[in-house]
Amino acid sequence: MPLSPATADPDTYEIRLSGLLDARWAERLEVPSLTHEASGTTLLRGVASDQAVLHGLLQRIRDLGLPLISVVRIDHDLSAPHPRPRPPKELLMTTHSTTFSGPRAETLIRLSGLAAIGAGLIFAGIQPIHPADVVASVTTSLWAVILSLKFAMCLLMLIGIAGIYLSQLGRAGWLGFAGFALLIVSWFLQTGFVFTELFIFPRLAPIAPDVVDSLLTLARGGAATVDIGAAAPAYAVVAVCYLLGGLLFGIATYRAGVLPRWAGALWIATAVLTPAAALVPHAIQRYVAVPMGLTLIWLGVALWTQRRSIRSGVAGAIGQQVAAPAN
Repeated sequence: MPLSPATADPDTYEIRLSGLLDARWAERLEVPSLTHEASGTTLLRGVASDQAVLHGLLQRIRDLGLPLISVVRIDHDLSAPHPRPRPPKELLMTTHSTTFSGPRAETLIRLSGLAAIGAGLIFAGIQPIHPADVVASVTTSLWAVILSLKFAMCLLMLIGIAGIYLSQLGRAGWLGFAGFALLIVSWFLQTGFVFTELFIFPRLAPIAPDVVDSLLTLARGGAATVDIGAAAPAYAVVAVCYLLGGLLFGIATYRAGVLPRWAGALWIATAVLTPAAALVPHAIQRYVAVPMGLTLIWLGVALWTQRRSIRSGVAGAIGQQVAAPAN
């Protein structure tokens, strides 16, 4: 992204974005002022000429998926009795999107919020009615219904967590990325376990009940009684990634301040309290998952409503960037 260097400290930049941004974006982007223009664009005024500050702002704009139109340097006439800005002399950068359209990208982001809401509702809602993790349960109708919901929940969870992470990509940092990666690993493996419980256990139980019981024992926090191969260490990976990923992702969400901080704090609390649930009976342990479900609902709603605040839509990615020559 080639940029011409500023020639004097008093110079500032004006950055024009497509769409009318809500006033709260001024604080998030850390700019002095934000002005709506009649042409349906938003102008960020008074951006410092310091190149590190400018590049950092452009990075945040890109990471947040805001459609950038231009960056203009404003020279200030210091020779006049009352210094005033000169007309813009040079257009430093223009952008256009070649692949993504604003409304379609906004729709995808909002749908990921709906996925998080759906995952949270299922996660919290099935806990009081989940059948016992015993061999006798796997051939019942209730098992088929609840495990079908759990399978849908896992798929929605992967989509929702991805949307939550992408919505704060520019502010979550490496801590957010680490938490996101761990959570994706956890729920990817968990999806495989739920698939097995839903489609394989009912057929396997009549002919190999010891194997099914050993696998279900893992869910109850116990040790397998027969050889189940790599399933035991894989389930341990699920648990570790869930707890550590939730802790890191919750901290990153709280620090980023893009989505509600208290939702991030609730995610942290859930990750911290989950290990303590091992001290109570398994039937009660399930209720520890309810706060996690509420967290997902909270963040999903925030994600849905946040993206609607940009009235003309948001591009999901900044397209090809073309540097225009100075006049």
